[in-house]
Amino acid sequence: MKTNIVKILLLYWTVMVGVDMVVDLVYPLQMRRSPPIRKAINSAMAMLGERLSEAYETQGCDATKPYSTPAGDSLYLADTNGRILCGDPGISGLEPLAADVRGTSRVLAHSYDKFQVVGTSMKSSSGRQYVLFLKNDVVRPNFFTWMFPGPTTVAVSCTIALVFAILLSLPLRRLRQATREMASGRLDVRVPNRHRLTVFGKRILDDDLDRLTTDFNRMAERIQGLVEAQNLLLRDVSHELRSPLARLNVTLALSRREADSQMQIHLDRIEREANKLGDLIARLLSLSYMETTREIRDATAVSLGDLVRNVLPNVQYEASLRRCSIKTRLDRDCAIRGDINLLESALENILRNALRYTPEDGIIEVVLTQLENGQRTLAELRVCDRGPGVPEDELEAILRPFYQVDRARQNKAGGYGLGLAIASRVVRLHGGNIVAANRNNGGLAVRMLFPVA
Repeated sequence: MKTNIVKILLLYWTVMVGVDMVVDLVYPLQMRRSPPIRKAINSAMAMLGERLSEAYETQGCDATKPYSTPAGDSLYLADTNGRILCGDPGISGLEPLAADVRGTSRVLAHSYDKFQVVGTSMKSSSGRQYVLFLKNDVVRPNFFTWMFPGPTTVAVSCTIALVFAILLSLPLRRLRQATREMASGRLDVRVPNRHRLTVFGKRILDDDLDRLTTDFNRMAERIQGLVEAQNLLLRDVSHELRSPLARLNVTLALSRREADSQMQIHLDRIEREANKLGDLIARLLSLSYMETTREIRDATAVSLGDLVRNVLPNVQYEASLRRCSIKTRLDRDCAIRGDINLLESALENILRNALRYTPEDGIIEVVLTQLENGQRTLAELRVCDRGPGVPEDELEAILRPFYQVDRARQNKAGGYGLGLAIASRVVRLHGGNIVAANRNNGGLAVRMLFPVA
C-alpha cells in the first residue's frame, strides 16, 4: 500500500503542477485581455494620479510624502522622460518603462527581483503630462518555488492519496493473498467482493477491480473443478488397475509351476515389470491422497530424530547394494506434530531419490538442525547427495508430479517423477516448506522445514 500512496501522491502533484503552470500562463493574459479588469486598473491609477499631481502642483513635494510609504505600495510622480520628481524610490532604469507608457493608454508593469513597478501615462487637471509609477512589494518567485506544494496542499493530497490507496490496495491485496494460497495448493480459495454496490439486488458501478475479482473467482472455480476431476480420474484408474495387476501376479505364479528353465527368464522379466507397475500404482494412490487431504487427523508429536533412525535401515540396505553410505548428523532432536507414517514416506522418497542419482561409492548426508526465523522456531531436515544436480531454472519444477529433468537419464535411473512431489505435499500438509538447491561442491540438497511443536 505504501507504493500506491507514493504513486497517487506523485500523480496528484504532477496534475497540480500542470494546473499551476497553465494558470501562471493564462492568468496574466486574461489580466491583459479582460476589458473590465483593465478598465478598473486604469480608473484606479488615473484617480490616484490626479490626486498626486494636484498635491504636487499646489503644495510641492511635501504634499506627496503620504503617498510614498517606506513599506508597502508607494506612488511616485515622474516627468515624461521617467525622471522622478519627488522622493527617491531607489529604482534606476525607469526611462524605458516611461517611454513605453507614453505611447499607450494602458497600464504597463516591469518586475524586479524584490518588487514590481507599474506605470501609466496621465494628464493633470492643469493639462500637464506626467508618468505615474506604483512600486509594490510583489516579489518575483524563485524558479523552483512553484514546483513545491505548500503544507495545505501536502496535507490534502496525503489524505486523498491515503483514501484512494486504501480503496485500491485492499482488493488487490486480497487478490494477491488468494493467488498465493492457490499457488500453495488451496484451490478452494475465493475472493469476496466487499466493495460492490447493489441496488435492489442489481449491481451498479462495477469497476475493473470488481470484474477482475469476479474473473479470478471463476478461474479458481474452473481450476478446482479440473484438478478435482483429474485427481478423481487418477484415483479411479489406479484402483481399477490394481485388480488386473493382482490377477496378473496370480497367473504369473501359476505359470512358474509349469514353465521350463528357458521360460523362467521371460517370467522374471514379466515379474519385474509387474512390480514396477504395482509401485507406480501405489505412488499414484499416495499422490492422489495427498492432493485431496486438507488437514492431518489425529496428529501426534513426532520426533524427527527418531524418524530418521526408523527410516535409515531400509534405505541403507539399498545403498549397500551400490556401495553408497549414508551419514547422519542430528544436532537437535526436534519434535513436530503430524502423521509419522506420512513423514516417513516423505523422508524415504527423498532418500531414494538421492540414492538414485548418487554415483557408486558416494555419500548421502542427512542433517537435522534447528533454526530461528523471527519469532518462529523451525526444524530443518536436510538431505544432500553427490549427484549431478539440477539446472537452476528447474529447481522448483522437480517438486511437481511427473516432472523429469532429463528423461533419458530418468528412465535409465528409474523412477516416475513422483517421489519429490509426494514429499512436497506431505511437508506442506504439515505446515512446512520444502526447498531444493544445488550444492557448491556438486549435488542436490533438499531441505524440509517444519514448525517446531
